[in-house]
Amino acid sequence: MLSLPKLPFRQKCYLSITFLAGLFIFISFYWTLLEWHNLRAIIFVYGMSVPIFLLAGETVIDLNNQKIFKIWSLVAIIFLIVYLSTRNVGFVYERATDLNKATTSLKALPIFLISYWPLNNFVKRKTGFYIINTFRQSVSYNSIAKRKIKWFDIVTNLILLIVTVLGGAL
Repeated sequence: MLSLPKLPFRQKCYLSITFLAGLFIFISFYWTLLEWHNLRAIIFVYGMSVPIFLLAGETVIDLNNQKIFKIWSLVAIIFLIVYLSTRNVGFVYERATDLNKATTSLKALPIFLISYWPLNNFVKRKTGFYIINTFRQSVSYNSIAKRKIKWFDIVTNLILLIVTVLGGAL
């Protein structure tokens, strides 16, 4: 088992932010801290932003590590359980008639990870490199991977972004 001190600092930060934001949403929902339309928007943005920031940040490079990938897979399973458990809760919560629409975005992380792993393995087999971040790059060199950004990096990032957005929005 991977202990938390062995995680890169960027992973510790991002996992902490993800957990704290999820806890805030959970508390806000059950204690009615926010108006429903605001909470619904926050849930949707949260579900979409977790995988997009994972892809667009330097954290995507860490997903090549199987232990870190498993940690994010556990988070994705939690997201999927929440999504599936909120599909038919309109009869339980008076505010939850359209909770399913808000939690649809929670599918984005599992879909991202399911798409990332085979695509990353394919890229590694064909090129010897793993997927790196190409978003927010001002030069054609990734300092963390210590290599130039290639055309397949851009293509794989775009594929993952499109799959993630479509998977979370539909």
